[in-house]
Amino acid sequence: GVYYFFYQIFRSRAEAASLRRSIRGIGDGSVGMFQSLTVAALSGCVNVLLTNPIWVVVTRMQTHRKANKQQGPQDQGLTSALDKALQPAPVENVPHKTINVVCIPDHSPSRIRQ
Repeated sequence: GVYYFFYQIFRSRAEAASLRRSIRGIGDGSVGMFQSLTVAALSGCVNVLLTNPIWVVVTRMQTHRKANKQQGPQDQGLTSALDKALQPAPVENVPHKTINVVCIPDHSPSRIRQ
């Protein structure tokens, strides 16, 4: 819903800009392919920026529940999940290792750690 909400807003603005250009004699007043792709990309970016924090908290809460079921019923709830979500990532998640895996996918994880 977030994506389509912002898509409609950006699409309306693109259509209005195309109409203004048409009135000035530039173009036919329709939204072109590049403008449509730009509208879709902007909508996707806004969608990710607004919903990613929610998904991070949900994922942390779900993994926290699974860990608590294995360890026992202590310190469960939203506040502890939010505390864990705000903790820094472990040191082992170094960006250059991730980039290496993406750029050279045929390397096994054991070779990357060396």
